[in-house]
Amino acid sequence: MYDVLIIGAGITGCLLAWELSAYEVKAAVAEKENDVACGSTMANSAIIHCGNDPEDGTLKAALNLEGSRRYEELCRRLKTPYRKVGSFTAASGREEEAVLEELYRRALRRGVRAELLSGEQARRLEPDLADCVTKVLELPDTAVTGPWETAEAAMEEAVLNGVDFFRDCEIVSIEKIPEGFRALSSGGRELSARVIVNAAGVYSDQVYGLICPDRPLSGGRGPLRISPRRGEYYVLDQMEPPLVSRVIYPVPGVRGKGVLAVPTVHGNLLLGPDSRDMDHPEGIDNTPEGLSFVRENLKRILREVPWGKVIRTFAGVRARGNTGDFILEESPAAPGFINAAGIESPGLSAAPAAASYIRERLIRTELLGEGFRWKKKKEWVSRKPPVVMAELSPEERNEIIRQDPAYGRILCRCEQISEGEIAAAVRKPVGAVSIKGVKKRVRTGMGRCQGGFCQPEVARILARELGIRESEVVYDRSGIPFLSEMEAEHEGI
Repeated sequence: MYDVLIIGAGITGCLLAWELSAYEVKAAVAEKENDVACGSTMANSAIIHCGNDPEDGTLKAALNLEGSRRYEELCRRLKTPYRKVGSFTAASGREEEAVLEELYRRALRRGVRAELLSGEQARRLEPDLADCVTKVLELPDTAVTGPWETAEAAMEEAVLNGVDFFRDCEIVSIEKIPEGFRALSSGGRELSARVIVNAAGVYSDQVYGLICPDRPLSGGRGPLRISPRRGEYYVLDQMEPPLVSRVIYPVPGVRGKGVLAVPTVHGNLLLGPDSRDMDHPEGIDNTPEGLSFVRENLKRILREVPWGKVIRTFAGVRARGNTGDFILEESPAAPGFINAAGIESPGLSAAPAAASYIRERLIRTELLGEGFRWKKKKEWVSRKPPVVMAELSPEERNEIIRQDPAYGRILCRCEQISEGEIAAAVRKPVGAVSIKGVKKRVRTGMGRCQGGFCQPEVARILARELGIRESEVVYDRSGIPFLSEMEAEHEGI
């Protein structure tokens, strides 16, 4: 019997698990995929928004503002990437300038640093800003991070401090029992808990339906419904000098923040997304229509894009709720069942504050047993930062290679990743079990050749470290092998 069972290992679920692990609470996380951060956390714009955009009086506004102010310290503690780059929101013409001025006033009301610049002033700072831009809102505290690195690091520390993490654990039934809830996974695992937190992203309405088929929300707002919304992106190779040094937004519209240009923490440039409602939560294929939309709308913010530098396209699906706000509440029909649903933008920015909100306001102490109090653990285990050979001095590299020669064998030429770093990504707590899992942890396959050279090497190391045949290694999801056994024999791996 767990005190708290979290369903879903995206950024919200991982940070909640991390926060709970600091207390004398028995907690577990059930994730339907074989890794953390496989949904929206893996495929988003990676921006830590300052907090001036959401409407007044919403959870989005309150948690975005608080969460963004906590991110730098969070990433310092978790030893994950964070870079304050600033942002421009670009207006073209008087109508858009009026929206920009309201965003400026809202920023000032919320204590967010902001300044209005003319188009000419902005282009002196960002020479590739489109000529049609007439006014810019500058937000110097906008930052970028590594969403999946942060989620994985949080779950690693949570596990080191007593949280149980179950991969490939899709919850298919939930029943109410006197002590709380009993959940059953598709593989037959039974998990009982006094409190369940539903952080299942685009599947959160389906998970809620397992215990409350009518999925009621509080306040008579009707049933919980999630509409998957797809966004498509381009990734550009690292450039020197970079095309832009700040996040560049257009003035936001009814469907979101629009098509953006985002410098990443690793030196690439992210361009996108479009925004289209989907019938299915797993519609993550790129489309000619979506990518064309991105290319056309970039003209609103950039003069010219070097399309020859594109090294990848991808798509992600975000969980759009039916209330216009984050849905963080206890079910009125099933006390102890807590929904953390509809966590779309600025969900990444709000995640640290959302985790605290759930623990402090929604996980009621009386649900966890008579006399329960939130008691901090006396000891805390911090994760060891991963070795990144490309960031070390020659002397530091030589010392690590002396201790383990595998760190001297570079297998990913684009990103300069060694065999030792890849093996460590598999061996660590909450380690990688797929090629994509390694990619998320150490960036193999994220460079110019997109894994064309190193993926077979990564497959060999995964097979060795996991004790499986090379033909059983998966690229991403469990049960879908990277190569069939016949192909593996033909390739000699």
